[in-house]
Amino acid sequence: MSAKRTDCSWLLMMIVLTACGASPATPIDCGEGGEYVVVEDVRYCVYSDDIVVLGGFDCPPALPHRFGGDPAVVCSDHAPIPGPPPAPICALNPRACEEPALDAGAPTDSGPTTDSGPTTDSGPTTDSGPTTDSGPPRSPVGGACLPASVPPGGFASTEVYLETTSAECESNVCVVYELDGDPRPGCSGAECAEPAEADARVFCSCRCDAEPGQSTCTCPGGMRCQPDLVTVGGAGIIGGYCVPDAL
Repeated sequence: MSAKRTDCSWLLMMIVLTACGASPATPIDCGEGGEYVVVEDVRYCVYSDDIVVLGGFDCPPALPHRFGGDPAVVCSDHAPIPGPPPAPICALNPRACEEPALDAGAPTDSGPTTDSGPTTDSGPTTDSGPTTDSGPPRSPVGGACLPASVPPGGFASTEVYLETTSAECESNVCVVYELDGDPRPGCSGAECAEPAEADARVFCSCRCDAEPGQSTCTCPGGMRCQPDLVTVGGAGIIGGYCVPDAL
């Protein structure tokens, strides 16, 4: 596996080597994409979110405790305690402080209902005009997408990159599959990917194989389910993903 090329907007899945047994005052090298912060004598490495680079991720040995979302985006030298993380952590990565979403399908008891009296006729409804498009259409699984960020020098052909919050895909998953170079239109220079390769290797995908109890999708025609494409990260992303048959 070649060395990964990333920028700070990508969540790095990497192993950070640092000295074990360091004192609380000893700063930690969090690596690219990580911010070091000390709050009340507890040390943290807070990583930018959004991207998983396949190849493995471990917290620095001196900060072995992981928390803060899926995938884990915060490492600490103390186990997390109940309640939200400290405010400086939330400021560096708001996703680390997000609470689990409520189940919209579960009924909630709001207390006894009261009779507000007979309804009144507020008059005829009015036409507020045509609806407006809130944004460009999103691509289905197998459709085209571009990652939100590209490492300096482009991607590596020995790696697979998975963006889990893509605004361009209906599934929110954009995959860069073993592409060499920068796939963005208008790219110039030696680091640019071949247009045909970019068209074939950058695509919207979805998780088609996972542990029991995890949600999965069915791959559309022209795509196969590649098992165990993602083997690191949280339970919400580990599993197989749809990949074009031609790859």
